[in-house]
Amino acid sequence: MSEKHFEAFLVSNLRGWLQSRIEAGARYQFKSPDPDNTIRLVSELLEQCDGRLRYGEHELSYLQISDVRLLVTGHLEQPDIQNGCYTENYISNLRDTVAAEMSPFEGCALLIVHNSLLDTLINSAFDLAQGDAVWSPNQTQKELDLMISGGLQNQVASRCLLEHQARIITEEGSSVFGFRHLHDALLDGDLRFQELGLFNDPQVLSNSNEKQVARRLESNRQLREEIEFAVEHFPNDLEDKLTKFGSKFIQEHFGEGAEVPWTELNYQEFRDEEELQKKLTLDYEGIEVNGCQIDVRDKKDTSAGRRDKHLIIEVPSGQDLFSFKIKFVGQRLEKKELLVTPRAMSDVIDIDFSFRGDKSTFTISGPCSGEPEFFSLRLNRDSSNEKYSFHCLVVQQGVFYLSAFENRFLIDRRRRALVLQADQHCLDVNPDVTPETVLSDSGETIDVNSVGKIDFEQLYDESDEVNFTLTNGDRSLFVLVEGEPSKEALRLPVIFDPSRFARLFKDDNFNGVYRPGKETVVFDSQESEPVFFRKALLQAESAFVNEECIEWDNDRRKGIPLSNLSLADDRIYQAYAALVSYFQERKTLPSLASWGPELVALGKEYVLASVEYLEKIKKGKPLDSSERLVIRIGLATVEERRFFTPFHPLVMAYYLSLVEEIVEDGEARSFRELPEVTKGRLNARGLLPHLFDRDNRYSYTQAVPENPLWLEIVPHQDTSFDFVINLVKHKIEEFTSTFEQLFRQVDDAPLLINSVNNAENSELFRGLVSYYQANLLGGRHIHVNLYDEKLVETEFDVFAEMGMYDEIKERYGLDKGAARRNADAVIDLLRTRLTFSKFQHNHVEQQAYAHLTFFKNDQKVEAVDNNIDEHVSGVACAGLLSGESSRSEGDRYFTAFGLKGVDYGSSPHLKLAKLIGTLWRPSQSKNDVYHDHSATSLAVSQEFMSLLERSYDSSVWTTIIDPKVTLKFFEATEGVILIHYSDQYTSSSGYDAITVTKQVDLYKSVLGNAGNELIREFNAFNGEWLLRLITDHSKEKIAKEGIIGAYKIVSTLLAQSDITWIPISVAEMIRVAGNIGLAMTDSDFSRHNRKIKKGAISDDILFAGFKEGRLYLLPVEVKAGGRPDFSKAREQALELKRYMEEDLLGPDTLASRLYRGLFIRQVLLQIEKYQLYRVFEDRHFKDFLNHREEWLKGEYGIGQLPNYPGAMVVAHINSESCFEEKYEVAEEVLQAEIPMGLLDELVRTPYQELKEKIDNSSLLHVPKKYFLQPFTEQEVVDAKEDAATEPGSNQPETATYPVSKHDSGAFLAAADDPSELIVGNSKPATPDGPLRVEFGKDVQSGEVIYWEPTNTEKLFNTNTGIIGTMGTGKTQFTKSLITQIVRKQRHNVDGAPIGILIFDYKADYVKDDFVQATNAKVFELDCLPFNPFALFGNKKKLPVHVAGQFISSMTKSYNLGVKQQSKLRTVIRDAYEAAGIYSNDESTWSRPAPTLEDVWAAFQEQEKIDHDSLYAALEVLTAYEIFEPDTNKTQSLYDLIGGVTVINLSGYDRTIQNLVVALTLDLFYTQMHQQGSSKIEGNFRQISKMILVDEADNFMSQDFPSLKKIMKEGREFGVGIILSTQELTHFKTGENDYSKMVLSWIIHQVPSIKYGDVRSIFNAYSKLEEDAIVNSVKTLSKHKSLYVDGKKTVRKIDDLAFWKLIELGCN
Repeated sequence: MSEKHFEAFLVSNLRGWLQSRIEAGARYQFKSPDPDNTIRLVSELLEQCDGRLRYGEHELSYLQISDVRLLVTGHLEQPDIQNGCYTENYISNLRDTVAAEMSPFEGCALLIVHNSLLDTLINSAFDLAQGDAVWSPNQTQKELDLMISGGLQNQVASRCLLEHQARIITEEGSSVFGFRHLHDALLDGDLRFQELGLFNDPQVLSNSNEKQVARRLESNRQLREEIEFAVEHFPNDLEDKLTKFGSKFIQEHFGEGAEVPWTELNYQEFRDEEELQKKLTLDYEGIEVNGCQIDVRDKKDTSAGRRDKHLIIEVPSGQDLFSFKIKFVGQRLEKKELLVTPRAMSDVIDIDFSFRGDKSTFTISGPCSGEPEFFSLRLNRDSSNEKYSFHCLVVQQGVFYLSAFENRFLIDRRRRALVLQADQHCLDVNPDVTPETVLSDSGETIDVNSVGKIDFEQLYDESDEVNFTLTNGDRSLFVLVEGEPSKEALRLPVIFDPSRFARLFKDDNFNGVYRPGKETVVFDSQESEPVFFRKALLQAESAFVNEECIEWDNDRRKGIPLSNLSLADDRIYQAYAALVSYFQERKTLPSLASWGPELVALGKEYVLASVEYLEKIKKGKPLDSSERLVIRIGLATVEERRFFTPFHPLVMAYYLSLVEEIVEDGEARSFRELPEVTKGRLNARGLLPHLFDRDNRYSYTQAVPENPLWLEIVPHQDTSFDFVINLVKHKIEEFTSTFEQLFRQVDDAPLLINSVNNAENSELFRGLVSYYQANLLGGRHIHVNLYDEKLVETEFDVFAEMGMYDEIKERYGLDKGAARRNADAVIDLLRTRLTFSKFQHNHVEQQAYAHLTFFKNDQKVEAVDNNIDEHVSGVACAGLLSGESSRSEGDRYFTAFGLKGVDYGSSPHLKLAKLIGTLWRPSQSKNDVYHDHSATSLAVSQEFMSLLERSYDSSVWTTIIDPKVTLKFFEATEGVILIHYSDQYTSSSGYDAITVTKQVDLYKSVLGNAGNELIREFNAFNGEWLLRLITDHSKEKIAKEGIIGAYKIVSTLLAQSDITWIPISVAEMIRVAGNIGLAMTDSDFSRHNRKIKKGAISDDILFAGFKEGRLYLLPVEVKAGGRPDFSKAREQALELKRYMEEDLLGPDTLASRLYRGLFIRQVLLQIEKYQLYRVFEDRHFKDFLNHREEWLKGEYGIGQLPNYPGAMVVAHINSESCFEEKYEVAEEVLQAEIPMGLLDELVRTPYQELKEKIDNSSLLHVPKKYFLQPFTEQEVVDAKEDAATEPGSNQPETATYPVSKHDSGAFLAAADDPSELIVGNSKPATPDGPLRVEFGKDVQSGEVIYWEPTNTEKLFNTNTGIIGTMGTGKTQFTKSLITQIVRKQRHNVDGAPIGILIFDYKADYVKDDFVQATNAKVFELDCLPFNPFALFGNKKKLPVHVAGQFISSMTKSYNLGVKQQSKLRTVIRDAYEAAGIYSNDESTWSRPAPTLEDVWAAFQEQEKIDHDSLYAALEVLTAYEIFEPDTNKTQSLYDLIGGVTVINLSGYDRTIQNLVVALTLDLFYTQMHQQGSSKIEGNFRQISKMILVDEADNFMSQDFPSLKKIMKEGREFGVGIILSTQELTHFKTGENDYSKMVLSWIIHQVPSIKYGDVRSIFNAYSKLEEDAIVNSVKTLSKHKSLYVDGKKTVRKIDDLAFWKLIELGCN
């Protein structure tokens, strides 16, 4: 590759181009548009000069090209003699002198480089830039293309850039200097896109599709030009001009001092921003009023209702125009999308449109006449969620009194009516007038100047419709009256309402207005009445504001006044007072506020004041009254329940942190799209999970579902166990389904349940009620044994004593809703099918046998000291996600809030969590001293273990309710396995229930003999699988086993890297996140929540890798069964990767940060299970766990593995097309094909043991390049650069291992006894085993593969096809086969010798090594010692039949006609009769038969001899004396074939070769029938003869009948045929399909194979199977073959080639 700069490149091209073109006296000119370019080019020409000539005062440099000297001159407006640039006159004179070849310029030519239009320079000089001249763009492009083809990197991208640049140069009329930057970039390998007028785009370097690259470069260029134009001409209006991009993006990259200016961005970053803007949803931002008054009201307080807006526009008196703006944020709108109705108004209403950043604004204006006008504006969008309507009434201000319609109007444009939604049936129409009128009928007209109030109560009750018209002078307004609108449900807090999101957080005036008197909320003139508990909470919030309290008792309507706070701390007092004033002034509450900038600022001051005060409280002493008062700020009592309200500094701090993150999220607005399940996690509960309680030991907090701004303080004895109702029902149904067989034998066999420590058993009994409700008559008989410390009255006793149906229905909710339908039947079932018994623990030694035990851990939980800074943290995303965490010490388990390892110095909410958590106990107990350990931790011991052991021993399943322990607890219990630990019915961060069993054998029987290891690996990966395995059908079981096998394989491939890898069950991740069990539709990660309901995605395995702040995701799609559709499997795996990286975890948004934190929680849960079951080494997770707090922040990035597949598909294939492992990368996905036969060992071998087997290739043979190695970040960068330069190899890699190195005895089967290596011992011997011929070794398992020709259970016949092109090892294999048959013939039935006849077309079997190895007899086509006319047998008219066979073979070989056949038949008959043999006289048949020589003699004795094809054929046969002419020297062909007999056909015409084979087989067939059937012993049939036809394609094509007959009938006589050829297609001819008569196949590589052949030979049931087999056959390497046995089983083998066999024999 050249290393010259661009000018040197041009000069070099010039020399080459002129070499054959230059002439003395020629003048050449080149126009250089830029003086600098002129100087550089001339300088390079001078630098390369070959000599100088003086002319006048100057020395002129020249280039010597051929035998002509090319003088170099340049022209500039200002001559530069030193750099070879002269005046115009000098150059003109020089031009004429050179043209005349005057001295000293004989043999010279002239080159002028200039930038001029002067004729003196241009005329009569050849333009080197025109057409295809050397310095034309066209020719320069060709030279650069050659340069690229010469081995440059990034050839596709380079060539596309060249085309791109050439097109620009052509369009702009530029010179070749436009190629300079590209040329230089090609030389140094650094394609500098910016110098080519493009944005940097490394992505094109890795794209091999030229069309795609070209399109992308053109798009890049257009974008660059568009942006440059906008920046140059409209620098202050970029948001208006660059509408593809959001405001935040423009501000970050286009402003002065931008950290990353737009010029340095990659093209993909612009594309990503465009896509982000396209994905933005459209939100209504509000209406901006301009010179008029507008009252806006939503039709309903629902998502759809808020898109249907109604406007009263009042125009000030004296103003004849109105104007207002409608604002949207998100996707860009277009003016045409806002339509005016009715059409008549479209000429009156004017609409202007503007778009800036992500904000679209419509300006609506129009005239205001005296009469009210009605019109509607409709935003016409494809998505129904973005279709908005604005129904408008325009009226002159003061004409009508419209205040009475406030918050209760709609606009009916079609009827041109103002609609009153009345809750009171009277209306003020003029407050200045006293008279009141009663409306007696609809349609009346009311003059507002004479009537002040209208009463329509009676008319409203009596009429279907109430309407009237208000008039004021000549102006009128039609009014319709509707009933009071239904009160709408209100979403609290408002900041969680996605339909209002666009107007939140930025406008302190956009709030819900609370009306204490009516206890309603007004939003956008839409009045809503909060219902149920929401109303009480808003009442309390209102009391905090209006009563100016810091603590409030809503039940007693009194509280602690704000003024008391001034005595404690003035800063807190002032800050709190400012907050109260804010809410008072805006008539709003924290739950109704939009949390705009002013409220946020006030809240921050309040929070910081609280932190400052609390941090100053001294430790080592009790709290004083002021300190205790501050701790009580924001507490409330409502309905005798205690709460932390939004006024509490911790709650306030948490939501301020959340709001700050939402605002920082900016245009991404990702919070709006969060699924409800994720929003449900965003509350302060986890910051203060447990609290000291003086009366109840401890309490816990929970977010109030109706309004998560409120936290309830729940005493622990009030803990709800309502979830047990569902738990009992589900467990009964799961057990009876899993063990259905237990109940089939006896119809009324009862389900036995033990209830342990469930006290009154209220929830358990109600669970049984729920079970019978769901199953009715299908419900089982159930007997329940109740075990407890004391005998107490239980729900079972209560039910037994109740007699009245109505009483029972009321108690158990059977009198409501759908339950009423079958209430009586449920009660009857409870009475007839449910029985119970009661026992005390100390009165029984063991519990009764049960199917199910529900065991409640009633172990006393202690509230103990906790140092928050020393307890392990459960905080994620800087505290936005938080919760308690558990740890174990000895036999105790501690659960608490912790901040160990968390840097919370800049997080006020975490500071307050620590301070409030630590100060709470001293604030509640006056004598308690405040210290670092004052926080509360819950502790539970293992004292309940002995009782639990009883339940284990007596029950099949034991479900532990509220276990209060971590999974690690079960690690210490020998013989117990968890079969289900994802039972989750509440939002508790612990487990609600865990199901275990000690009946391990039940599950071992399902999983085979692998024992506890496999149970552990199943359980660690997915907590539900073990439970379901018993009922899963076989396909599901195989699928689950396939996934277990795959995660262990891939874990091994990744184990050598320096990344911590954790395999995660995708199915479980979707259901369970952060310990919380969820339905799939309620998962944080569910696509359903992102409105993606269709499309393939993997749900198998996701490997999460962690290293140095980066997460690496490697999805693995697993298939088990038939050959899968790999393209779909790849699509599934890549979609999971894309979904996780691009949709969930990758974006720089708030939502993605939350997802990243939740994902780490999921990973920690998975690690806990792997540690519990010891699947991985103890140190496997060490590095990750050492940095768990950092990972939990959710601030990590997404990394990509360098030079490694981005996803995997692992297919366990149960198909004949999968006979070995295959590893192939397609579309950056590693496809692993693994034979199903290996799955059992993969699944049942413990991971650590399996890892060793895979590492040393003793089980799988994975290419080493797929074992991920450690790498650095620099290597990642380098890999991205190299990806485009190294052509990817898509060739599949089959797993092979060295087979030339044999273990001791590996191939001794070829000669089990050394004596077998000696050929020629024909003495029969008693066989010591069946005849087995070694074909080779299975390349997958290493197993020796044998062919057993005498075994009729394995082979119905011994016909064999051997296929393969030249050089594939076909002949070597065949020689080995023949040699082994000979050597092992003593293993034949009765030890009978085996004769082998070989037709050798290419002299392969006459070589010394084969002859010596087999003691073969070789016959040339010269006097073969057998007679084709010999007679054997007693078939009637036998001579006629023998003659007929000969004629048939001759006819096929020489295309004899009917007359020729008749003539030949006559000649043969004459020959027989001349020998004294007559067809009618059997006694003559024993006489010596005539030979071919005799037939030829008879032919020549004819009176007339035609020299036709018959003559020619007989002449050739006799001339060559192929067959012995002397009948006395011939013998039986069958007797001749003893041992190996080779007929060497090489060197003869193909017709003669085929005829000899045909005649020989004709004779063989006849003699075969004389031998009788071969001997059978049990399942073994004796072999007598084998026939090998080498290169049989030509012979088979002739359709000689004897071949087919021997193949069909030979089995009976112990005869088999081996056909060796180069193509499978050769087995099918016009008349025959020989493949149907072949049972054994050895197929080597062939270049082409037809799908029909595949179907006939292999058990291929689908196109995918066929494709796989075709591909396998095409890619077989030498001495590798596919062996298809008699049962169509396919094995890929490493052939035992002849040379290997000999080598072994020699050794």
